[in-house]
Amino acid sequence: MLRKRGMHFYLVIALFAVYFINGLIAIPKNSMTYDEMDHWSYAKRILMRKTDKIYPYDDAGVSPFHGVNAIPRAVQQIINPELRKTDGGSSDVNQGRHVALLICMLIGYFIYRWSKELYGEKAGLLSLFMFVFCPNLNGHAIIFTGDAYTALFLLTTLYYFWKFVKESGRKNFLLFSFSFAIALVIKYTLIHLFVVIGLLSLIILVYRKTLISNWKKNLWRLLVFSLIQLIVVNAAFQFNGSGQRLKDYNFRSALFQSIQSSAVLDQIPLPLPVPYIEGFDATYHMMELGAG
Repeated sequence: MLRKRGMHFYLVIALFAVYFINGLIAIPKNSMTYDEMDHWSYAKRILMRKTDKIYPYDDAGVSPFHGVNAIPRAVQQIINPELRKTDGGSSDVNQGRHVALLICMLIGYFIYRWSKELYGEKAGLLSLFMFVFCPNLNGHAIIFTGDAYTALFLLTTLYYFWKFVKESGRKNFLLFSFSFAIALVIKYTLIHLFVVIGLLSLIILVYRKTLISNWKKNLWRLLVFSLIQLIVVNAAFQFNGSGQRLKDYNFRSALFQSIQSSAVLDQIPLPLPVPYIEGFDATYHMMELGAG
């Protein structure tokens, strides 16, 4: 069976092996970055089903999906309930980096897959080669932060959007919608996807002359897409405070305060969880301050 695979298959496996082994070697040799402990702190709380962002600025940009990086520690704790560590979390961060490495390998897979589908096997192999030996992507493979997740779900969102535009189909539409929703949870800056995807969708519908003629199907897809966004974002934060009125928030950023000051909007219940809104506000406030 393996003999029938051909040279291409073995080259792909070899490249992934190089990337993986390089990551395994590098993980214990690299010191902790300044924000890895922030991500570990929130990831640990997520596994205890605590989604509140109790440290406004440290927790601002972290995501519930970072709880996946804390699974190795959770497994250790289940196996040994009496386990107590005294290294300040450094060993747990290192274990979480192994999860980040696997996430980055998924990035490589989608890069290879998309390039192969566009231009053939040789192009896929070349793209994978460039991924494996990219210093930036090697560096982020071993960091317990949201960068790997951000790259992965930005890539999958665009990939499945392309697949849906090209082939249509319910499967591609749902994969695109869920990837988009996860991307929103992972990184606040990915809210720009609404603009990018919205404009691309409009251009495509106008080009195909189906914006008006197919309006019922377009509206139905928009409603399903919007519902998926709300369900995923709320579920990620365990529906914590969903429906709280705008006036009941204590915003820090000038942008959110200006929105809140509107007499028309302040009574509106927001269909999003409180930690998600608070994190967005704190992140924007740091942008306003120019702190990082």
